[in-house]
Formats: sequence, C-alpha cells, structure tokens
Amino acid sequence: MVRTVKTLAVAAIKSGTVIDHIEAGRALKILNLLKLTGNHRQIMIAMNLPGGSQKIKDIIKLEGMRLTDVQEEKIAVISPEATINTIEEYEVIEKKQLILPTFLQGIIRCPNGECICNHDRMDSFFFIEIHCKNIRFRCKYCRKYCPDNLVFPE
Repeated sequence: MVRTVKTLAVAAIKSGTVIDHIEAGRALKILNLLKLTGNHRQIMIAMNLPGGSQKIKDIIKLEGMRLTDVQEEKIAVISPEATINTIEEYEVIEKKQLILPTFLQGIIRCPNGECICNHDRMDSFFFIEIHCKNIRFRCKYCRKYCPDNLVFPE
C-alpha cells in the first residue's frame, strides 16, 4: 500500500483569512488593490501552486485579519473563482465562494477621460456583464467598456 503525505506549500495560520484559488499571477494585484501591505500583519503569498484540474493558482494568507464585503467584491473582480476561508485555531470555520456582483460603485475608474464621473465628484458606476465566461465592465454614464487592464482609483 502506497501512503501519500499531504504537505502545505505555505504555513498554516492560527486565526485569520485565507484567499484560495486565486487565478495564477493575480495575488500581488489583490494585495495592492486591498492595500494590505504595510499594515505590520503577517501576510503569506504563494504563487503558481498546483491546483485542481491541472490548473495553477495563487494563495494569500492573512494572519489575524478578516475581510469586509467590499474587499471581497474587489477580489471577485480580479479573480472570480477565488474562495475566502475563515480560520480559527488552525481550522477552517467558514468557506465562502465569491460571487461577482452585478455592479461596481467607486471601485474602478472609467477609462474614458471625458466621462462625467472623472470630472464631477461622483463615484464611478459599472454594470458587470458576462459574455461566454468573459467579464466586461460597462460604465453607467458614458456606456464605454473597460479594457482588460482595469484602473483602480487611489
């Protein structure tokens, strides 16, 4: 009988949040978008790990941190297949599959320099449309679509 040994690529955390099944190469974008660096909390990142179905994935582990609903929406925009695991005493107490919202308000910036939301003091507003598994973001005000490289306001 062959015995397989399961090992962790990144150390377990006692309490906090694990963002798992992030599309490969997107972990750093998520960290920057959520402004998680520089807060003096332990953050572990693993990129290009083997995942299920022969795919590769990224993982972020946040010791002592919980995510807000807005942060989860931002993650869903970057990597809709990601899951959020809440950890207590080294055990997963909740596992949440992210749901892509139907719209985004104030999260991404309209690429149209002439759009009213770039000139008036108002939040951008984008409808999220899914076409053949491709996610597109359409501005409510000028109706332009965002390019693949989304622009996030500072």
